[in-house]
Amino acid sequence: MRISEHLKRYFASWTPGTYRRLTALSLREHITHLFAMFWIILAVMILVGIPQLVTLSDRIATGMETFETFSLDAEVNMSGHLEVTASPLIVIDLEKENLSKERLLVNNNGVYSNGWFRDKAYSWDDLREVNTYAAQYSSWLALLAIILIPSLIVLLFLFAAVEVVALLLLTVLLGLAITRVAKFRVSVKQLVKVGLVASVPTLSVQLFPLFYIRWFIVPVVFYVLLVIFGVIMIGHKKGKKHKKHVASDNS
Repeated sequence: MRISEHLKRYFASWTPGTYRRLTALSLREHITHLFAMFWIILAVMILVGIPQLVTLSDRIATGMETFETFSLDAEVNMSGHLEVTASPLIVIDLEKENLSKERLLVNNNGVYSNGWFRDKAYSWDDLREVNTYAAQYSSWLALLAIILIPSLIVLLFLFAAVEVVALLLLTVLLGLAITRVAKFRVSVKQLVKVGLVASVPTLSVQLFPLFYIRWFIVPVVFYVLLVIFGVIMIGHKKGKKHKKHVASDNS
C-alpha cells in the first residue's frame, strides 16, 4: 500500500463515522496499517526534531553556565576495556594510551577525540573543572544523545506494541459492556478492528512527548471516546439481520 493510501486511512480513523467502512477490512490490513503509520509518524517526529538536535549542544552549554562551580573527582578501576558504541567507535580503556580507530578514547590520562583534521586531547586535570570546558562537555553529551536515538526508537516501538495490546483488551471489555447495555450485535473480531483503528490516531497524539508527559489522561480519554462512538456506528440491534455486516465479520 502506498503512503498516500495509509495517510487517507489515517485521517479517516479520526472520524468514528468511517469505522463501519474501515472495519470491513481484514485484520492483516489493519495490523499492516498500524505498523506503517508508526514509522511514518516516527519519521515526521525525527524531521521536526532535527532543529532541536542541531541546537542541543548550545542549549546544554547554556544550561551549564548556570553553575557557578562544577568540579568532578572520581577514582575508576577496570578489569578490561569497554566499547560504548561501534559506530562511531567510542572506547573506555584505561590502559590504552593512543588513538587508533576510535572516534573517542577515554583512558587513565584523559579523553582523546579523533577530529576531522586533527586529534584533540583533554587531561583529567583540565576536565575536572566542568565550567571551563562546558562547550566540550555539551558536545559530548549531544553526541551521546544522538547515538542513543536508535535504542530509544526500539524502546518506543516496544512501548507502543505493549500499549496497543492493552488498548485492544480495553476495547473488547468496553465494547462488550456497550453491546450488553445497548443490545447491539458486535463480534469480538469487530471490536478488535475498532481498537486497531482507534489506536492509530491515539498513538500519533502520544508521540508528541511534552503533550504525552503532561497530559497522559487526554489520549486515553480520546481513545475511549473513539471506541464508544465507533462501536455505536458499527453495531446493530439484536434481532435485525445485516448481511453486509455479517460479511465484514468474515473478512
